[in-house]
Amino acid sequence: MKTLKNNLTQQRERQKGFTLVEALIAAVILAVGLLALLAMFTTALSATQYAQQDLIARQKAREGLEAIFSARDDGKIGFAQIDNSCTVGATGIFKCGWDNLIHVDSDTDQIMGVDTGPFAEGAITDYMLVPDSTGGLNTQVPLDNFQRQIIIGPYTNPTTGLNDPNLKKVQVTVRYLRNRRPVDYSVYGYVSAFN
Repeated sequence: MKTLKNNLTQQRERQKGFTLVEALIAAVILAVGLLALLAMFTTALSATQYAQQDLIARQKAREGLEAIFSARDDGKIGFAQIDNSCTVGATGIFKCGWDNLIHVDSDTDQIMGVDTGPFAEGAITDYMLVPDSTGGLNTQVPLDNFQRQIIIGPYTNPTTGLNDPNLKKVQVTVRYLRNRRPVDYSVYGYVSAFN
């Protein structure tokens, strides 16, 4: 009988559960893991939002550069007009400095980035179309957070150091604010006097 009692006592000693301290440590480790997972989720969510803004900035910068190429190729404007309007004695028609993105109607002769004359942009802020409740692209979201700058200058031949009169360097930069800090995306191209 004494042996049976000793066996029961030994079994009880081996079958001890978690102490309160062990349970608290396990709860703290679980909480730290869950908080790290939550932080990773919020970081991924904000990165997704930034990726969309980056994509819009890239697309709008490319559109600006392509608008200049298309206008020249279509014969709407001449090579001398591909310049900024603020340079002294310039015959250019493109705006100087930062400006809001303006929607250009494809049914008109408007050219993106032009401030005056028959090719001037309209006054409607550019927008992006997003799906509505039916799935159709009918909802306009204005791109108020974006600005564009077009800089056109001479191409300098790196070998001779002289400006090439038949080639111009074009830089289109689109800027948006991320956490109140500007983020720029630029594209570069060269426009020649020859089609």
